[in-house]
Amino acid sequence: MASIVTEILSSAGQLQREELIDKIKALNRRIADSRNQLVDSLGDRYDDFLPSYVRTTELASRLATYSNEIQTLTSLVENELVPQVQESSEEFREVRRQLSTATQTLHVVNRLVEVHDSLEASRTSLVSVHFTDAVDSLDAVMAVVEGLSSSCGDQVKVLSGLKRECTVQREKLIHGLGEVWKECIVWDVSEESVQLTIHGSTSRRGEETISLKDVIQAMHRLCYLQSKLRVFARRLHAQVLSPIVVRKTELSVAGKGDATGATVTVVLGEAVRPTPKEVFSKLTVVLDFLHRLMADVPLKGNSDCSEDESLTMLLGRMVCEEMYDLVIQNCLLPAMPVRRKDFDGYAEVIEAVTLFQEHLVAIDLVAADGGDGGILNYAQNVDVVFSNKTCQEILARARRLMLDDLYDSMVAPLSEPPVESKEDAAGLGKCFLRFPVCHISKSSYGLVRLLYGVMEEAAVGTPLGATRLFSTARNVVELYLDIVPNYHKDGLENLPQQSAILHNDCMYIAHHLTTLGQQFQGRLSNLLGSKTVTFVDFVPILRNLGFKVFLEQMRNQRKLLLNLLDFGNMVEDAKSTPAIERSVKQCVLQLQHLQSVWTDVLPFNVYNRAIGTLVESVVEEIVRRIVQLQDLPADSATNLIAIFGLLKDRAPLLFRVVSDGPHSLEIQRHVPKWTRFQELLLLLAASMADILDRWAEGKGPLAQAFAVDEVKQMIRALFQNTDRRAAVLSKIK
Repeated sequence: MASIVTEILSSAGQLQREELIDKIKALNRRIADSRNQLVDSLGDRYDDFLPSYVRTTELASRLATYSNEIQTLTSLVENELVPQVQESSEEFREVRRQLSTATQTLHVVNRLVEVHDSLEASRTSLVSVHFTDAVDSLDAVMAVVEGLSSSCGDQVKVLSGLKRECTVQREKLIHGLGEVWKECIVWDVSEESVQLTIHGSTSRRGEETISLKDVIQAMHRLCYLQSKLRVFARRLHAQVLSPIVVRKTELSVAGKGDATGATVTVVLGEAVRPTPKEVFSKLTVVLDFLHRLMADVPLKGNSDCSEDESLTMLLGRMVCEEMYDLVIQNCLLPAMPVRRKDFDGYAEVIEAVTLFQEHLVAIDLVAADGGDGGILNYAQNVDVVFSNKTCQEILARARRLMLDDLYDSMVAPLSEPPVESKEDAAGLGKCFLRFPVCHISKSSYGLVRLLYGVMEEAAVGTPLGATRLFSTARNVVELYLDIVPNYHKDGLENLPQQSAILHNDCMYIAHHLTTLGQQFQGRLSNLLGSKTVTFVDFVPILRNLGFKVFLEQMRNQRKLLLNLLDFGNMVEDAKSTPAIERSVKQCVLQLQHLQSVWTDVLPFNVYNRAIGTLVESVVEEIVRRIVQLQDLPADSATNLIAIFGLLKDRAPLLFRVVSDGPHSLEIQRHVPKWTRFQELLLLLAASMADILDRWAEGKGPLAQAFAVDEVKQMIRALFQNTDRRAAVLSKIK
């Protein structure tokens, strides 16, 4: 059949308008049929996955013919029918509309053919490992599909299938790139060494050589490179950079980076920290190794990266930040001296860091504007780093001291730090500020020495360092108040010796804090400005802590002693004498135990007051129980005299005396009710006449110790109801 275009051209001057419209309509129908057949063919291929290569090729050929016919018709309409516009404008507009519809439909069909051709090209490029060509084809497909989706997405149903096919092709391409990446970058890790080999190119099964640079560029255009580099950077940090920084290693580099590859090998040595110079030297070798293999790879075609960013710059952003933290924590911080007199050796470290930073800028791993110069800033900011490290070391050392055992004690030294005070000028002498002889824990002594050392270091430092060190010294005291009573809580509650030592420790630290600030005020005034150098606010807090802990121990001991004396009504029963004797003996033994653990630990006066308070509680409880008795047989009274005589004889020996002074004097001073206890023993053995004599009409020693009702109650309990007892009771008033 002759072509419609041929017929039109052959009769161009004679065709009627009706015949031309019929021809255009016929062409529209044929184009629409071809479009439907093409959509069905693409749907079978990309939705139903049916083979239709021959059919699709035939449709493409027919579309080319239709395109030529439309061009001829368009020329005819413009050249032949324009003069007739005035005669039949309505028919002319209809012809133009139908011709435009045919043109648009043919355009859509041609774009679908382009999509199909690009997908086929992408598949072919992937098979032949031309990754950049495959990316170009996928980019072209996505551009066409997105354009069709925005203009006529509702009319072309096959677009969703084309999008899925594009996604599948993209994932296949990413997978292929990942496989080639594994072949180009090879890790060999063992317990003794780590080996990283990077091949500049690779080939498989006799195929064309694949360049690592092409792989990287394709990954970048697919927005896949950053995730792959991030994994590589983490592994590089963990298996290469970290061992170099934290331990002794042997480093070697071999190869040129071509198809045979270049290899860097790290042999792990002893777990000994290397010097900063060694660390920076080996890090430079590793980073140069990476730069040599990955330099000159521009990353373009991805809006996430700047136009002039290279692979080394991208890798540097991922590697350097963690590397800086690693070097600072494991190299620079340990190398920082903790005393100012050792600063001369640190100048070499600063020089090494400066050279290292400059080299990183030279190989484009970090920006030249210094945005990543944290490692250099850290090394050069000596005062801040020194202050931070010194303060951390001080707090760590203080905490270790606070966790030491309290029972590891020593005698508090008599020598005092030099103090220039108004008291000396007033003639009170050094003894006025001398701490009493007692036992303190070695940890508290070390803590006080630490505080003096911190203040000495602050006095010779910079204003910033002096301020930080002074604040740290105060923080040490606060740390002591928080840690010690909680960490040693069980020992303080259950062990009398530990509570006594903590009491002394708090008093010892408070004693030194009273004048510590004053000693350094003159030397620190220029460094701290108007700030007052003082620790006096901690003094009452420390003393209250010592009082509280020891007072709680005293309460526990008093409760224990009173529980031992809980013999109730057994006093009236002569058969219960052994039980009463056992209770009193246990009470005396407990007091003697406290004497053994406290006598050398507590200061002289504190010990005597403490043991006196407990003896006071014991004798008061004994007197209270005896005075309340309703009946006390003579045999029981005799037994009680013997039992309580044990306490009477041994209690005075519990006290410390000056030189060879009498013990009785100390017990009288610290046990106010000791006289009452002695009068009770006399009362138990006395006759009614003796009682009257010691009463002496309310002026005798018995009247000083007991009230009238108590004496009468004792007489009723000790003696039978007779006229003589009644006469004696009448005289007790």
